Amino acid sequence: MYAGGLDNFIVRFDAEGSRMWATYYGGEGVESDGELVIAPGGGVAWAGYTTSAMGIATPGAHKTFLAGSRDALLARFDADGGLTWATYFGGSEDDQRGSVAVDPYGNFLLVGITNSMGAIATQGAYQSALAGEYDLFLAKFGPDGARLWSTYYGGPALESSNTTGNLAVHGPDIYVAGKTKSLTGLTTPDAFQPDAGANEDGFVARFDQGDLGGACQADADCTIGFCADGVCCDAPCGGDDPDDCQTCSAALGAPVDGTCTLLAADTTCRPAAAECDAPELCTGDGAACPADSPVSDDTPCRDGLCLGGVCEPATTTTTTTTTDTSTGSSDTTGEPQVPTGSTSTSDDAPTGTAPDAPSSTGAPDPTTDASSETDTAGQTDGGCGCSTGHGPMDMSLVTFAALALARRRRRR
Repeated sequence: MYAGGLDNFIVRFDAEGSRMWATYYGGEGVESDGELVIAPGGGVAWAGYTTSAMGIATPGAHKTFLAGSRDALLARFDADGGLTWATYFGGSEDDQRGSVAVDPYGNFLLVGITNSMGAIATQGAYQSALAGEYDLFLAKFGPDGARLWSTYYGGPALESSNTTGNLAVHGPDIYVAGKTKSLTGLTTPDAFQPDAGANEDGFVARFDQGDLGGACQADADCTIGFCADGVCCDAPCGGDDPDDCQTCSAALGAPVDGTCTLLAADTTCRPAAAECDAPELCTGDGAACPADSPVSDDTPCRDGLCLGGVCEPATTTTTTTTTDTSTGSSDTTGEPQVPTGSTSTSDDAPTGTAPDAPSSTGAPDPTTDASSETDTAGQTDGGCGCSTGHGPMDMSLVTFAALALARRRRRR
């Protein structure tokens, strides 16, 4: 929807010239005509300047408010025309855009002019302060719109670059062109033309992003940027945090040394600390490593199964079978069984009879006449295959029983 003042618009056509989508972009003030660059993965990035205090920046942007009379802006749109992110860029005075470019790693470069004395340069910038009436600014933003670094560039007079096409990127190198009235502060030794030739000259400058990619141990070792993962990097890139999903080192997964890059999906960012701890993997679209978590419960481990991140011993069951020889039935339980007196494991004694008692079919009672019927009056069954009563006992049987008892005790 048209917001007022002077809005910008972006429209996409297919190869046959049919409109695919179109959108307004702007706030209640004035937005300049801008420059587009095709973004990796589809969509575009648009650079311009604005006087609108609202309707420009997205939540969480590098800068969410208008700081001066006008600010530069950078906005990213997806392949369907949706606004992915957008930010203001500038200080308390006048900031204008020149051009936008994208590097091979999906980072965006924005160049413009400024007379703001603050909020432009980052730590370790090539030129940390405004040198003249207007200086160039050069800023680098990551694929997510976060500012990586920015610098002034200029001499004591006026530099301008508010025309399109004055910015190019080749690998890690950045090229900027413009006009200047400054007599000093621009050229390097052995330059093609070290001295100004007229009232206003053109210039071209190459930035190699300092010693990005060189070995370092601290930020002070880098002429520009930060020391991360052992190399000079274009961004803090997680610093010394080993558990994140970004790196500035080619040895750790970056395309080149010196450029902070998100690690690919499924890259391990936090190894497993124990057999029941799960390794965490990067998602491919964020710098934070997922929260530490254990493996799933019931995952086999050395001593049993994992439960809540701890290896718990497995529970074992001992099965014991007890056979009742008097009935032939058996009892199987998961608990150890204590044998009863009805079960014998000895092979010496027949089942169901006591080994120390004479058989009921043994020698006849000497008090009984073999020719007469057996007198059972006053006798009872002793339950062991013998009879008890009041008649005299053959002493040989007593001696036999005593010997059998002694042998039984020795077996125990």
